[in-house]
Amino acid sequence: MPSGNVFDLRSVSRRRFLKGGAVTIGAAAVAPYLRRLEAFAAPPVADNQGILVTVYMGGGNDGLNMVAPVGDAAYAALRPTLKIAGGHSVGGGLALHPALAKLKTRFDQGNVGIVRGAGYQPADLSHFSSSDIWNRGWGGTGMKTTGWLGRYLDGLPNTDHESMYGIGLHGGVGPHLIGAVSQASTLPLSINDAFGIDRSDDSDARLYDSLIAMGSGASGLGALGDFYDETQMEYLQIAQRVAPVYNFADQDSDIATQLVLAAHLINANFGIRVVDTAFGGFDTHSGQAGDHSSLLTDLDDAIDVFFTALAPRWRSQVTLMTYSEFGRRPEENGDNGTDHGTAEPILVVGDHVKGGLHAAQPSLTNLDDDGNLIPTVDFRQVYATVLRTWLKADDAAILGKAYSTLPLFEAGPAAPFTGNELGYWLAGPKGAVRAFGQGTQFGGTHPTSPVVGGASTPSHVGLWLVTAGGGVVCFGDAQHHGSLANKHLNTPVVGMAATPKGLGYWLVTAAGGVFPFGDAKLHGSLRGRALSSPVSAIAATRSGKGYWLVNKVGAVFAFGDAKPHGSAAGRHLAKPIVDVGGTPSGKGYWLVTSAGGVLAYGDAHVYGTGVTGSAPVVSLAATPSGKGYWLAASDGRVAAYGDAPKVGGASAPTAALVRC
Repeated sequence: MPSGNVFDLRSVSRRRFLKGGAVTIGAAAVAPYLRRLEAFAAPPVADNQGILVTVYMGGGNDGLNMVAPVGDAAYAALRPTLKIAGGHSVGGGLALHPALAKLKTRFDQGNVGIVRGAGYQPADLSHFSSSDIWNRGWGGTGMKTTGWLGRYLDGLPNTDHESMYGIGLHGGVGPHLIGAVSQASTLPLSINDAFGIDRSDDSDARLYDSLIAMGSGASGLGALGDFYDETQMEYLQIAQRVAPVYNFADQDSDIATQLVLAAHLINANFGIRVVDTAFGGFDTHSGQAGDHSSLLTDLDDAIDVFFTALAPRWRSQVTLMTYSEFGRRPEENGDNGTDHGTAEPILVVGDHVKGGLHAAQPSLTNLDDDGNLIPTVDFRQVYATVLRTWLKADDAAILGKAYSTLPLFEAGPAAPFTGNELGYWLAGPKGAVRAFGQGTQFGGTHPTSPVVGGASTPSHVGLWLVTAGGGVVCFGDAQHHGSLANKHLNTPVVGMAATPKGLGYWLVTAAGGVFPFGDAKLHGSLRGRALSSPVSAIAATRSGKGYWLVNKVGAVFAFGDAKPHGSAAGRHLAKPIVDVGGTPSGKGYWLVTSAGGVLAYGDAHVYGTGVTGSAPVVSLAATPSGKGYWLAASDGRVAAYGDAPKVGGASAPTAALVRC
């Protein structure tokens, strides 16, 4: 494929076009690209698919001043004149460069992950060799001529005919996007002079329309004439279609222009999965202080305008990642600069990123034989994490080796949950999972003990199931935070509830024991207390700082910030309570019996009771508004009340209903 600008015809005047020669050559040059481009769009990005934006910092970025170990006395000793002062603390004795003020704000919001000490061994300090190693990302045997993201694109559907899966915005396609069969493309930073764009002159508009019309029929000049006319038609149509994404104000730097254009391309949903941006100047052998500060200012502003330009619709499906071919030496040189080094920090930025510090900070006193940092994490571990968690690809196959991943993401990609999506999963006791409405379809599992409950992730495209034996099974973007499997339990697990961030959950046993995992905190339990009947369910408060437990006779026990709003204790219930569900406000809850009776407390209201058929009810789940709920029976029948839509049932054994 041509690596240059697809709009190279922009320098050709109408008069030269009418003369023929030059444009014919230009059209032929872009023709192979146009043949692959088809309708100028890959398949639209689905709600659960991730988009990656890479920012290459060419020349070897000085990571020790970008994320400076200001708390380490060795840092000041190694850099008496180049050490930074007045940086932005990120903990762990580290500070972001003073120029990264906007990034620090994003870090404080939990949306920036800093991977420390990324590199490889043995190190190669050549720009060409090291950038090649980073771009290929290959850890297997033999050599690869393709890039790690090119190999990812190779695995996408119909990739040999889709030129919009990968896009370069810096005048070419980066080597990391070169695939064996995939066809990444490049777009210019300005389209103002592209042939066919300016239709303000009526005669120009008639000319363009005539050329398009010529391409839709036979030219009468044979195969070459038909080829020329069709190519020119496609060229004009592409230029006109892509033009709207260039409607943004001029930016202060080239990298800001690239990233704003990237945001507009993503917003248009041309099906792009990877965007390649780059800027240089990081080879700071001399006069580093001012130059590096200016470059980091550009980076800081560019990342900020990127996320500002990115439509809210895409914020939870886009991750940005920076990298360079290597870092710089710990010790400054005699020219007020630094020389080629090894390990460097990688920034991973996005709404679903697990913010904070990742991996260990390299030692400034235990250096390699050349006086350089010893990497603490292989950069391909970062790639593996991005591929597996964010792009949902086979990382081991793409990288040639299985690398351990890092906890860089709180959740996988997902369209933002607006609260209007309605659907649920029905989980069978033997692990079958069936999706209804907006629920994502997952494969089943085969647990060693019956499924008794479940919970959804915050993105609503992930699901946990828990078994009576305390095992936890994960689907979608749900992450495993621990379980009670293989633990000696006096009574079985009866339910689970997830924390608001989806980084943990609670399991509860029939005896009232509460077991927190991940970021879940223990707020109290009923362990050791004499209960008149076993606990049957748990529901967490909206804040995640409390929960309710309910037992089979309807007694409600509140812990943490959960407030008691009433209970069925002391009432004669014909059938036991099997589930509890909190209202969205946290100021009320429903209890449901196995006969389908619904009891409402606090701001909860009864919208209906019972499920058709004789099978016992096993689960209740409220709608996002709290103005309705579903009841599920053990035979898979589901009843919908209030604003809950009827979206189907399983007609199969069911142990739990979990709203997505």
